[in-house]
Amino acid sequence: MATNRNLRFKTSRRFGVNVYGHPKALKRQPAEARQKKMSEYGIQLAEKQKVKAMYNLLEKQFYRYYDKAKRMSGVVGENLLFLLETRLDNVVYRAGFARSIRQARQMVTHGLINVDGKRGFLMNPYAFITGATSGIGLATAKALAASHYDLVLAARNTEKLASVKTDIEKESGVKVTTYPLDVQDREAIQEVTTKVLDTFGAPDVLMNDAGLARGLEPYQDTAPEDTMEMIDTNIKGLFLVTRAFLPAMVKENKGHIVNLGSTAGLYAYAGAAVYCATKAAVKTFSDGLRIDVMASDVKITTIQPGLVETPFSEVRFHGDTKRAASVYAGIDALQAEDIADVIAFVVSRPKRVQISDVVIMAAQQGTGFLVSKK
Repeated sequence: MATNRNLRFKTSRRFGVNVYGHPKALKRQPAEARQKKMSEYGIQLAEKQKVKAMYNLLEKQFYRYYDKAKRMSGVVGENLLFLLETRLDNVVYRAGFARSIRQARQMVTHGLINVDGKRGFLMNPYAFITGATSGIGLATAKALAASHYDLVLAARNTEKLASVKTDIEKESGVKVTTYPLDVQDREAIQEVTTKVLDTFGAPDVLMNDAGLARGLEPYQDTAPEDTMEMIDTNIKGLFLVTRAFLPAMVKENKGHIVNLGSTAGLYAYAGAAVYCATKAAVKTFSDGLRIDVMASDVKITTIQPGLVETPFSEVRFHGDTKRAASVYAGIDALQAEDIADVIAFVVSRPKRVQISDVVIMAAQQGTGFLVSKK
């Protein structure tokens, strides 16, 4: 891309490239002038390896102009965006996060450095995932960690949360923060999401994975407590978690909400009237939500898997492992990692691309519960 050298020079002075550029640029200035210039931008002199860069004033300037440049068209917008990205390369290099300008540029290009007005721009994007200790939620956490997302994971089982945190941090080197959370508890949702927003800002990815099915009996034989648990978890929990994060996402004009639906929300089957209804609610809720936020850059996707071999059936049958295993016998069922790969793909699309719905079924699955077994 051709760059207007005059524009680059004029704009770079405004953003203080001489301050944040190669260390040799600093040495050419008298010590007093250098100290004064750096103080203007809220930066404290420190040894290179100890710089943990907050850059308060620079963050505000950078994010405002970067966001504006992305919306500009033509040569002027391209040049300004180029300059701002170059500016970020220099900051990354000066802060000691890269060994060279070239390495810093690669980190920016591949999304290893995220531009975020609240959390700063020397951080990975982060994903908040409910139901993150097993099945599709856990597989998605690992897939996003492999894509350099920091993770904020929520689930009911605190012991599993601790184990998942240790494993993912060891495998991927990303930061993992955990919160015990039952999405049936409205007060707990408010408490956890408030802490997350105060600490990390709006999530780059919000994945509502927590959900369950109970029983496979005709509705007239369904236990009332099973009905309420499915409604409270699959509908109310998902709605309330989304409501807690959405205002911040819209305000910051970013983020991707991934709601885990099911083919059961498209094709009802016997013995699952309530479960199918809850997943149909997830689908229509997501569609309505997409309309509500379409003036912003917030994206909404519904993932609707078919037969996936996870602890789902064991939960459905209240721990009856033999009956749960029979669901997947005779068919090459989908695996949690298959769905996680799709989710990682969906959230990695360019800003202009929004994938609204994805339906994923096993090769020998015709509709929601219609399968061919060997």
